Amino acid sequence: MPATLSKLHVRFIQTQQHFSLKCKSSGLKEKLPLDQLYIKNNGHFYFANLSGELQESSEVELDFTEANDYLTSLHCRCDVKVIEKGSEEYEEALLFFQQDASTINQVLLLRIEATKET
Repeated sequence: MPATLSKLHVRFIQTQQHFSLKCKSSGLKEKLPLDQLYIKNNGHFYFANLSGELQESSEVELDFTEANDYLTSLHCRCDVKVIEKGSEEYEEALLFFQQDASTINQVLLLRIEATKET
C-alpha cells in the first residue's frame, strides 16, 4: 500500500539542498541537487533524470539528510514509472524543472511506497 508525505515531510524536503538517490537493482547511489525533484502530491514525486536510465517498475530510495529543527532525516522508498517522452504528462512535468529539456534523459514518476523519519 502506498505511503504519503505529511505536511512536515513536505516542509522538510523543501529545506534541503540535495538528496541521495539509490537504485536497488543497480546499486547506483548519487547525491543530486533538489531541483531535479518535484513533489507532485503527497504520494508522488517527479524526478528529472539527467544521467543514465532507470527501468519501469524498478525501486529507488530517496534520502534527505540535511537536519533541521524538526527532523534529522527522511527516507522514502519509491516505485518508478517512466513517463513517455512527448506525452502530455511529460510536457506538463517539464514545466516544474529549471533544466534545459534537452539535458533531461527521462522524467520519472516516483510513487512513494514507504517513508521513515528520524
